[in-house]
Amino acid sequence: MKVAIMLCFLCCSFIIGSAQSVYELKYKFYNDPDTNTHSAFIVRYDDGTGFYRVRVYDDESKAYIVAEMQMNEAYAFENGAYNYSKFYFKGSAPHIVMGDKTYDYAPEFFWFVKNPSTNLFEPSEVTSPEDDGKFTAKGNFVQAPNLIELPELTEDLVAQYFNKEEEFYQNLFGPQATRSLTPEEQAMKMHIIAIANTEDDDIGVSCLKDQTRNIKTFSYLAEYLGIRSEVIKIEGSAFGKATLENVLKTLRPSSQDIVIFCYSGHGFMIPAQNKKYPNIDLRSQPSQSYLDYYMNMEDIYATIVGKGARMNLVISDCCNNDPTSSNTIGADIAQTRSSGLGWSMDNCRKLFMDTKKKSILMSSADLGEKASCNTTFGGFFSYYFKVAMENQFSQFKANASWEDVLEDARKQTIIKAEATYCGKPQIPANVCKQHPIFKMNGQ
Repeated sequence: MKVAIMLCFLCCSFIIGSAQSVYELKYKFYNDPDTNTHSAFIVRYDDGTGFYRVRVYDDESKAYIVAEMQMNEAYAFENGAYNYSKFYFKGSAPHIVMGDKTYDYAPEFFWFVKNPSTNLFEPSEVTSPEDDGKFTAKGNFVQAPNLIELPELTEDLVAQYFNKEEEFYQNLFGPQATRSLTPEEQAMKMHIIAIANTEDDDIGVSCLKDQTRNIKTFSYLAEYLGIRSEVIKIEGSAFGKATLENVLKTLRPSSQDIVIFCYSGHGFMIPAQNKKYPNIDLRSQPSQSYLDYYMNMEDIYATIVGKGARMNLVISDCCNNDPTSSNTIGADIAQTRSSGLGWSMDNCRKLFMDTKKKSILMSSADLGEKASCNTTFGGFFSYYFKVAMENQFSQFKANASWEDVLEDARKQTIIKAEATYCGKPQIPANVCKQHPIFKMNGQ
């Protein structure tokens, strides 16, 4: 059996876009013909989080106000079940960023529907419910919804919604400080170990999705940062306990390196072990006993941390319950078209090139829980972790932190599980429960 090893080197022309959609919507509420036009600048990340800003003329103060709200995304719940072809953004925590600070802005709902020809969600309508819930004002678009791509983010457009001192405005139009890599940073290497049970009849396709996404994401990241990377890919006939043990034994990171370990496959708990993190099933043949061919994620984490690298990221996407159970197959994740905006180099460096040592262990499910996946997106936790990390890379983000990555990935996985049924009939008793767990040292 052979393990695929790929070396990646810096390519100066490398460009990558972040997973976010930016829309500008202009609308009026038709029940009030004299209402002023609202202009909304909506930022949606691929995990369904985001924010929006609304610009509207205030007749009382005779000036424009801009209100910002956080967004909470949810599928429509109709006739006692979730409608996975329709979702909405609900604004919350409004505050005024421009204009009269005493203005009381009422958040609206932005509705998106799935286009069957592209499987992508597109803006469909705007509604504004009254506090008592007895009436909902509906808005009419005064022009077609506009997905804003990078060339359209002009200074004039952005200045309508952002103050010039804000991080996003400065990222786009302010003086750009450049910093060359130090000799120590130039010597860094990112070791990417991606192991996936790709030949499993039930979840093999999903595991391959995870592995491919992980390799692509972290290889791109290393190239973007300007450091070397080495990918160790364990899959197919090479999948097994002996292969992984040998890879861990021969792993030799320097004290300035980064080690990324990603597992996707079956997992289980053994109550007598008294361990919170799952055992990963490393059987290469169905006839083998899972009790002879497994490793615990906490032991893998301890082994990797003991190698002395500056940063260690150890992740597993698998169940954490009875060995005979199987992963839950969930509905697809809603996606919108990407605007193709770039990452913030400062945010990427803050997370991955901090001089302080950091080690993170994270798994997709708590004790007694299953992990959700499907053949389109792979493991839902793996997907949400990747997007949560890229959210922190975004030019919209200030003060990027691993705490926010981990909490966001955990929160969005929980929300997705709660909108997924683990059995039939589709009743509240059969709603899935999945709570990712993590620990972080070296802060």
